[in-house]
Amino acid sequence: MHARFPRIALALLLLAAFAPQVAQGQRGAAVSPTAAQFAARAAASGIAEVRMSQLALDWAAAPAVRDFATQMLADHGQGNAQLEALARSKGIPLPRDPDETQRQVIARLSTLRGAEFDRVFVEAMRQAHEKDVALFESATSRNFPDPELRGLAIEMLPILRQHLETVGRL
Repeated sequence: MHARFPRIALALLLLAAFAPQVAQGQRGAAVSPTAAQFAARAAASGIAEVRMSQLALDWAAAPAVRDFATQMLADHGQGNAQLEALARSKGIPLPRDPDETQRQVIARLSTLRGAEFDRVFVEAMRQAHEKDVALFESATSRNFPDPELRGLAIEMLPILRQHLETVGRL
């Protein structure tokens, strides 16, 4: 019985020491560059749209624009959380900020007020959602390399299309 204890202790120590690397390797190895790129682009876009919508709550003149921003915060907040949880489970690192182009749009919006804000915000959202729809459509194809990210894209695509339709009416 005493001879077993050192073996068990050694096995537990080795398991504790190497399990994180093995798990990370399994998660990392299972994710294709295409899937990781999709997740990163979707995350940056979602973050940008949330930030723009937060500005709209403060600076938009039209109630319809503020209502759209409220809906954006709800939908993209939920979508961003789902994407983040899935990416974390797969070991995919996601950006915490929008990309440079998106940051420039946010910076411009932060200087505008009223009707001018509304005009630029609506155009920025139209362009962002056109890109989102194309990105998410690409991830819904049968040959997309990650079935879970594909499922998320399939789930979110109708919402993104609805946003694009709504912003087109503003």
